Amino acid sequence: MQRSKLTMPPLDVDMEQLDTQLLDQLAKRWGLEQQLHGWLARAQRANFGEELDAPASPPEAPTQEALAKSADARARLMARRTRS
Repeated sequence: MQRSKLTMPPLDVDMEQLDTQLLDQLAKRWGLEQQLHGWLARAQRANFGEELDAPASPPEAPTQEALAKSADARARLMARRTRS
């Protein structure tokens, strides 16, 4: 029987979206505990794909001009929908 050619999952997985208890149970059931823990260690070293050096900057509030353009675009879209 040939070995699987599947690759390891990417390291930039959002771990908050995963059920780690279920992952542990499945890895134990399928005999993949060593692979799971190895992947988790690599992902932690890579900070799960997040850049360490990039400072987190707060999002900028939209300007009044941007808000006006957005409102105009929405009005045009809604006008097209009512004509259809």
